[in-house]
Parts: sequence; C-alpha cells; structure tokens
Amino acid sequence: MTNPVVGWLQHQLLAHLPKVLVSQMVKLESTLTTEDRVRVTEDILANRDKVELLRKFMMDMPPYDLLRAGFENDMSRFAAIVRLPLEAVKCPTLVSHGTHDDHVPFTHGETSAREIEGAQLHRVEKGWHLLALGDGADEVRQVQLDFLRKHAASA
Repeated sequence: MTNPVVGWLQHQLLAHLPKVLVSQMVKLESTLTTEDRVRVTEDILANRDKVELLRKFMMDMPPYDLLRAGFENDMSRFAAIVRLPLEAVKCPTLVSHGTHDDHVPFTHGETSAREIEGAQLHRVEKGWHLLALGDGADEVRQVQLDFLRKHAASA
C-alpha cells in the first residue's frame, strides 16, 4: 500500500482479476483458514454492494506520499504506548471486533470492552480486519445502528 506501483496494480487487479485481489487481501488481513478464505472471497465477489464498497475504499485512498509523515508519526507514537487509559473513556462505547483480525488481535477488543466502563463488546465470529466485507457484515451494521439509535436518544 505504500508504493504507488502497488496501488496501481491493485486497481488493475480489481478491474481485471478481482478474485486474485480479493483472495490476497483476505489472506493478508485475516487469520482465517484456507477454506474460510475461499468462502469469504466468493461471498465478496458475489455481493455487488461489497465489491462496490471495496472499490470505493481503494479509490478514496490518497497516495501514500500524502500520508507518509502522519503514518510514520503514528507508528512511532504507537510504539511508545505502554497502556492506554481506557478507564478515562466516559461515553457510550461499542467495540466491534473480529475474532480473525490479522492486524489487531481480538484480545485488544476484549481489553477495551473490559476496561471502558459500560462498554459493549460485539464479537464478530470469523470477522477479520475489514468487518464490512466479512461474515456478519450486515449484523455488524445493524448492531452499530441499534447502538447509535439507543444512545442518540439519550444525548
């Protein structure tokens, strides 16, 4: 993602060989079994809304050169964090987290929900880094909408 050639290649793959792009993305972003990765890839490709969401995600991503300084700053700051003061969060909190996220372990979601007073943990079985494209995407969206409706009424 940090190389303009890779970005160009991803756009070409989405346009001409979408199965290659989606299967590799699922492999890189999840800890799903091979069988589940094949199933999820086929599900994404069969769902026009998911394909469009992926296309928009890729098209809306600015060139990495515009993000580089901020990304590098974020990485250095993240590395220095020993513990987040999650107990300081005082607003209604929903933590939706996939059990098969390859970038952020599910235990991070559990810790957040446990340490933020009153937080609600929504465990997404076989969910991976891009919850909106995986199993349970409709359920995730509904849980989020219900949470927002509930708490918007009390705001």
